[in-house]
Amino acid sequence: MNQPPKQKEVRQVVSENQLAVCAILESHIKPVYVEKLCSKVLWNWNWMTNGNLCNKGSRIMLGWNTDLANVMLLSQSDQVIQTQIFLKADKRVVMCSFIYAHNVYTQRRALWNDLARHKVFIGDNPWCLLGDFNEALNLEDKASGPFNIDISMREFKECVDNIQVMDVNKVGLHYTWTQKPRGVNGVLKKIDRIMANLVFNHVFVGTTAVFQPYHNSDHFPVVLKIPMQSRFKPKPFKFSNVLVKNPKFHDIVLDTWSMDIVGVPMYRVVKKLKALKKPFQKLLFDGGNIHNLVSLLPVDLDEAQKALDKDPFNTILREKEASFLQAFNEALLNEERFLKQKAKIEWLKVGDSNSA
Repeated sequence: MNQPPKQKEVRQVVSENQLAVCAILESHIKPVYVEKLCSKVLWNWNWMTNGNLCNKGSRIMLGWNTDLANVMLLSQSDQVIQTQIFLKADKRVVMCSFIYAHNVYTQRRALWNDLARHKVFIGDNPWCLLGDFNEALNLEDKASGPFNIDISMREFKECVDNIQVMDVNKVGLHYTWTQKPRGVNGVLKKIDRIMANLVFNHVFVGTTAVFQPYHNSDHFPVVLKIPMQSRFKPKPFKFSNVLVKNPKFHDIVLDTWSMDIVGVPMYRVVKKLKALKKPFQKLLFDGGNIHNLVSLLPVDLDEAQKALDKDPFNTILREKEASFLQAFNEALLNEERFLKQKAKIEWLKVGDSNSA
């Protein structure tokens, strides 16, 4: 994480997947340097680490975008950070355990006991576990090595059965860790997982774990994608300013505003604005596509001017040329008004953000 290429890789994963929370494992960054380092990676995020509980730097670094989520620390050890995450988009809460298990299986026993105790605390809340468990769960998670269930695998499986979690539906690559990729002694294993309890799978329907290519790392980036709940959002009243110049605009507004609606003043205003939407849409539709008119009218105008050039005293051709010219000028003016309003809307969205 001290190297700019690795920092760029983390930023790229965060931006491409629009992450709300990001956990970086095996960083080994000393706690005193975490704040300075994190400001280089994602300067506007909040961060926490378990560095104070580790013998060699921070094993787990956890960051979150405060615009998208709030993270509350519940407990932590040198192998896990237990959190409660509030997703602001749809106001839902999920319990998340970010894990980086020890390499030695005897040291992982403390993690399995910690997860068992935390399961009692979780109760009926949605809970997911993400990270590097440093052990395969099933025989098919190994591409090489001894194909038998040893004591470390058995203890891991007993923990998974005890806390009643299962793998989240996944897409992408299967093996998540590589060692010595060249030659016959290369190792491929699935030791990184995202698991969740039944409540999580029921509440967050459609959740997917995406295992992405690892590039120059020995572990894969793993992304948990939770679909947001679709909520009805009332659309604001708006219309194109081009309609104001239409001769029928005033009459449509006058007719609609003369409607007799019973209720408090604000209710009557809202109902009349809603009643204006369809007439305005029809008026804009009847006018045709603004950009197409600007492209097509010059063709008709060219033909009329060529015909007038051959017969300059023909009054019918003069009226026809004048009609096409007026329509073309109006189309240009309407397009300019439309684009001007669109540019203002875009500026209101991006503000002073140095965008293109």
